[in-house]
Amino acid sequence: MARKKAPGLAVWLYGHRVAHLTEPGTYRYKLEFTDEALDVFGPGARVLSLALPFDTKAVTDAKGTGPRPVAAFLEGLLPEGSLRRHLAANLGVTAIDKLELLRAVGAECAGAVQFLPEGEVPSAGTARELTADEVSRVARCRHTSSNPSR
Repeated sequence: MARKKAPGLAVWLYGHRVAHLTEPGTYRYKLEFTDEALDVFGPGARVLSLALPFDTKAVTDAKGTGPRPVAAFLEGLLPEGSLRRHLAANLGVTAIDKLELLRAVGAECAGAVQFLPEGEVPSAGTARELTADEVSRVARCRHTSSNPSR
């Protein structure tokens, strides 16, 4: 049975919608940069990745054994090892399905990049001050987990 094509994701950077991510071939990815990306950061800007300069031309991973700059970039954003396998199992997808993994965790990537369903915009988030007890509990957990002899 063929795998169903999933809708793409909007790529946000510093609150600007900079690209659209799709999967034109099985586990091959394509980034199409937005006019906003070119206006805000300029053509050739390498703020998303050194390997992915902003351009009017989309970047598409090659078929076969050719270069896969988009897949490599996405790989660096996703969890590794058992955490990735656990996430994939919970989603009912394979651990190599970067688009579906990003659909689940892409709003919380490290750094300023976010992957959101089309039509959604990044939220400003919320923050609250921790109580002294909460800070102590976090510090105890960190100390215990980094010092297994305790």
